[in-house]
Amino acid sequence: MDFLRILFVMSIFIGLIFPAVSKAVAQMEAKRILILHSYHRELGWTDNISQGIDKKLKNSPYSIETFTEYMDTKRIFDDRYLENLAALRTYKYQNKKFDVVISSDDYAFHFLRHHNRIFNHTPVVFCGVNYFKDEFIANTPNFTGLVESFGIKEAIEAALIIHPNVDKIYFMVDGTVTGKANLKLLNAVIPEFKDRLEFIL
Repeated sequence: MDFLRILFVMSIFIGLIFPAVSKAVAQMEAKRILILHSYHRELGWTDNISQGIDKKLKNSPYSIETFTEYMDTKRIFDDRYLENLAALRTYKYQNKKFDVVISSDDYAFHFLRHHNRIFNHTPVVFCGVNYFKDEFIANTPNFTGLVESFGIKEAIEAALIIHPNVDKIYFMVDGTVTGKANLKLLNAVIPEFKDRLEFIL
């Protein structure tokens, strides 16, 4: 009888302790996260995104090992450069497995869509993507994220409320993916203000 009681108590103990141990072990295993930025360090936008990611990861119940890469595309960008980046990342991370890749802004997002060979279909969470289309991720079920929405029409209307005598708007556009996307958005709203404003690019 005592033996049965001991066996019963032991089975309860094992049933209670093993899930806790398994959970503790899972939390001890470091999760590897790669953060891929389109631009460079000390660019305000990029630094703010980094700080936001770091703040959230600090609250994770898991041990986190982060790897951060800066594509530096504000300073250099062409097909050869992107191909060299892909080759370098492929070599650098050939023996590393990531749990997730976080990408910020357009260049990093588009770079990851075409380079599954680097990260072997690792899930991707993106942010800051402009002029997003559903087909961008139609064949990438492991992609999710936040789209950046820039309300040019609303910004112009707000400016006219503050400065009702404005009759010209100068719009500065660079040759980046973001700049080209914003130019498309501007061209779509210009007709709505054609009788009131002159737009100078």
